[in-house]
Amino acid sequence: MGQVGIAPLEQLRAALAKTYAADGACPLTTGIFCRIAAEHAYEQFQMGAKRVAPFWRVIDPASPLARKLSCGPAFIRKQRQVEGIADPPARAGGAARAQRRRRRPYPPKP
Repeated sequence: MGQVGIAPLEQLRAALAKTYAADGACPLTTGIFCRIAAEHAYEQFQMGAKRVAPFWRVIDPASPLARKLSCGPAFIRKQRQVEGIADPPARAGGAARAQRRRRRPYPPKP
């Protein structure tokens, strides 16, 4: 795993697959259960719990999952900053891919 204590979802899925001798872990169900754990941890955090599952170490603040959480990406960034965790680097070609998607007409013209 990258930095100490940090495990992006991709690495978490790989570790789950290795632990259970599987070819892979489903990204959909891993994301669903990660969201359930994150929402519960955030509720506990809001109620003043001293120890909660540190979901901000697993969820990329720029990910679609972070935007779906009730805490939002800003909370994840703040917690990472408190722990001295740098945001992950942007994926190569991400902005260019998004730009190409916006230019494509849908449905394609015959």
